[in-house]
Amino acid sequence: MSEEERDENAVGPEDEEEQIEVEPLYQSGDDAELIMNSLVKNDQDFEHLKNLPIKIVLKNKKMTRAGKQVAGKMVKNNDLQSALTGFDFVMVLDKQVYNSFDADRKEWLVYHELSHIGYKLDKNMDPKFFIKPHDYELFVSEIEKYGADTAGLTEVKNAIQAEVRDIIEGKG
Repeated sequence: MSEEERDENAVGPEDEEEQIEVEPLYQSGDDAELIMNSLVKNDQDFEHLKNLPIKIVLKNKKMTRAGKQVAGKMVKNNDLQSALTGFDFVMVLDKQVYNSFDADRKEWLVYHELSHIGYKLDKNMDPKFFIKPHDYELFVSEIEKYGADTAGLTEVKNAIQAEVRDIIEGKG
């Protein structure tokens, strides 16, 4: 074999292709979709979502908002995105956070994100869906300084007290 042939057939470091596996930024959230489907089917809070196409994806990158880590978010697709994907809403969950949760916390997270889908009936009585903000947005220091009632949290306080009563009475 001539030196030229050896050079052509030689495999050196520059000829070897390094195989790098890159995890996609988003992947299907099949487990979470099972939870969502059960909630939409069985929970009256989500009766309005029964025929609404919603996709869940897990994000393989830490999710933050205002510098703080968040576990998920609900996104309303615009008309073009809905036409291209077939989904009106996309629930994005932080994969690492979601996978660290037990079954109850996973269900809570999916419930929470579904709760962001609000609707109003238009003049033709057709539902118009939108992203609904949280019922309460405040600082813990407000509650500490002014109390739950003054901060507008009477309903939250009552719900927590009822939950505590149920736990004490062995119902929760």
